[in-house]
Amino acid sequence: MADSVLAIQKGFEFQAKYFWYKACSLYRPGSTAVEITYEADGIPGFDDITLAFDPPRLSAYGYPVSRECYQVKFHVDHSRAFDVTALTDPSFIGATSESLLQKLHKNFKLSPEDYSKTNYYIINTWGIDRSDLLNGLIDNQGAIIFKRLFDGTTDKSKMGRVRKSWRDHLGLSVDNELKAVLRQLRIRANASSGEMFDEPLSYALAAINLKPLSDDRRTNPYTSLIVRLHEEKTNKLDKHNLHTILQQEDLWVTTTTSENLSRSIGVRTFRKGAENLEAETDHLLCLLRHFESRHILDDSLWQNEVLPAMFTFAEEVIGLGKPLTIHLDTHTSTAFALGYFIGNKSGADIGIIQKSPKGGRSLWRPDEAKVNTGDQWLFSEDMMDSNGTDLAIAVSLSNDVSEATMQYLSIQPTGVYKILHAKPKSGSGFNAITDANHILEYILQLNNKIRSWKTVSSPTAKLHLFISAPNAFTFFLGEHASGYGRIVLYEYDFEGLRSGTYVPSLNLPL
Repeated sequence: MADSVLAIQKGFEFQAKYFWYKACSLYRPGSTAVEITYEADGIPGFDDITLAFDPPRLSAYGYPVSRECYQVKFHVDHSRAFDVTALTDPSFIGATSESLLQKLHKNFKLSPEDYSKTNYYIINTWGIDRSDLLNGLIDNQGAIIFKRLFDGTTDKSKMGRVRKSWRDHLGLSVDNELKAVLRQLRIRANASSGEMFDEPLSYALAAINLKPLSDDRRTNPYTSLIVRLHEEKTNKLDKHNLHTILQQEDLWVTTTTSENLSRSIGVRTFRKGAENLEAETDHLLCLLRHFESRHILDDSLWQNEVLPAMFTFAEEVIGLGKPLTIHLDTHTSTAFALGYFIGNKSGADIGIIQKSPKGGRSLWRPDEAKVNTGDQWLFSEDMMDSNGTDLAIAVSLSNDVSEATMQYLSIQPTGVYKILHAKPKSGSGFNAITDANHILEYILQLNNKIRSWKTVSSPTAKLHLFISAPNAFTFFLGEHASGYGRIVLYEYDFEGLRSGTYVPSLNLPL
């Protein structure tokens, strides 16, 4: 009994915290959110939180979204996972008679027109069963991938059986009817909760000048406030009445600090661990539409879509004219490109939110005056294609990539005739870098080596960069790379799902 009560309490706390996380959207620069509701009426199954937009926000798929409706589910363990049958099983969402799909279908039948302008989110701490077909049917946005589910096969095929089971469950006769229901669904599985959610919530609160959660206290004022508002039946809030309530509760930050004056920006090319960036940043470049998991949908998108977007975004953030705090939930190539386009001559005061392997985050803002001058690198060279004209550099901070790089260059016709290996004297690994000043120490020495080595080897040669390092390092290296000439960046297929090796990504300059 005690455990079940505790689970209910934790579930309520998770919903309350998620409410405040979404409420931050009312005050985020660039947001068109105008109203948030807690425990809304008339929205079957997705009534925990709703967020209205006026004018409608533009979805990642190009259609307008006037409202977002959320079902927020907390679980104390990972005893179950999303699979194809979970969407038709009422017990999966704690119901007795209606499944997730049936509740979704109910909303569709209430008003197909309103439904088409609403996204329905299930925020759930359970993950997705990697062995199930559903794992390959959900994209980075949490949406069903229609080209895979509706692949033109018959009902007897693998995907056909999935479609038929869902159609039959909803009493639908054709696939187009099923498409209309599924189009607005977003499954955000394996959602962070508890302490893991406190950090992004605090960032979101601080970004709009609200008091963040306190690490040294057992309770927080936001959860108790939503309890009281619910008791008062004040569950529908806009930015004006919510501002007054928060002022009454003394939750607005009234002091001005240099941290408050900074602008928070972010780049996102994969969702895992970056689900909350919209609320944590003032300006976000979201490129998820070009990727499936960590893999780009088409190689040409790197140069034709990603790189121009990075350039435009960099120009915009330079124009902000304030200290920048940057979230880089993105690939190595895009972290480098953002640094390259911002450049160290822009004069921008920049700090990077760096994630640790254990899940923590810290702000890395280098101070050049405190940088040491000791040698940090071990350099060596290897000859490759004697007929080549290009140069390559393998940077092995986080992992030793020398062997993988050599293997790739020996097989692929890259035109590289010589490679420079750069390894930390302390050895590759997550402990190779201690802080932002240590990063700058590495970069200043590596930058000098690259320039002198390239001058001696071949001043006009194209430079192929293979980097294994924290994104903070890669960004700041990009800042110093204006004199490198033509650059080719590479990404490694860590998951081994495509090439299992390196693939070229961006070519610089634009």
